[in-house]
Amino acid sequence: MSAQGEPTPHEHIGNAGASPVAGRPRLDAFPGTGATTGCFEVSPDELDAVKADLDEALEELRRASDTAQYFRTILPPGNDEVSVSTTNEIIKHLTVGSGSAVGVVDEMRRWVGDLRGKVEAAQREYRRIDEANQIGES
Repeated sequence: MSAQGEPTPHEHIGNAGASPVAGRPRLDAFPGTGATTGCFEVSPDELDAVKADLDEALEELRRASDTAQYFRTILPPGNDEVSVSTTNEIIKHLTVGSGSAVGVVDEMRRWVGDLRGKVEAAQREYRRIDEANQIGES
């Protein structure tokens, strides 16, 4: 959980652009977090594979989210007050709030989706720069 005023984990995904040195798509993955390894560069030829991997991760997280919804249907082991109350508390911890299993999976889906969007933006920016350079060479 983020402290008040701090960005949530998926907001740490920063800007996409082209590396001025290598000319490769670059993602500043964790700006403002103090991480020194917060960016990475990917060969333009590998971006489609990266996007495919992220799409696969999103699909797995969608399935995990669907499965996590079953937590809401857990039945108490008995009809006594303690069993019902305890089961309801377990269901609440599993399904409600950012630290719950459902909340964590949903946050991961948002984060991976945002990262996939940044990869797409980096690919578009790389293509734009590449096309501009080709026009300048003509």
